[in-house]
Amino acid sequence: MSIQDKALQSAINLLKIAHVPYGVILPDGTTVATEGYEFRLIPPPPAAPVKAVRRFNVPLGFYRDIYYPALKDAQPGQTIEIPAPEGVDVEALRSAACGWCSKHWGGKSYMSEASTTKRIVTFARIN
Repeated sequence: MSIQDKALQSAINLLKIAHVPYGVILPDGTTVATEGYEFRLIPPPPAAPVKAVRRFNVPLGFYRDIYYPALKDAQPGQTIEIPAPEGVDVEALRSAACGWCSKHWGGKSYMSEASTTKRIVTFARIN
C-alpha cells in the first residue's frame, strides 16, 4: 500500500466518522478509488424549497359577493356606488373590485374612489 493510498484511506475514515458526503473521482470522471485519483468533497444536494402557505384574512369570494352584483351589468358612462358593510375594509373592497374591473373592462376603462368616512366605493365606467 503506497503512502498516497494510506493518506486517502485516513481521509476517507475521517469523512465517514464526520458523516460528510464525499467521492473519489478519477481523472476520467469515474468514481473508483485507485492509483491516479483526484479527491474532492461532494456538496450536499440543495434542500427542496418549502412552499409558502397563503393565509387569507377573509374567505375566498367574500369581497366578490359584495361588489359583483353592482358591477356585473355596468355600462360605459355609468357611475356605481357600492356601500361597504360594517367591519369590511373599504380599501380592500376597492382593490378587489378594481381587479375584477381591470380583467373584464380593461385597465384604463374605469375610475375608482374609496371614501372611508362614508364607507362607499365609487366606480365610474368610462368606456
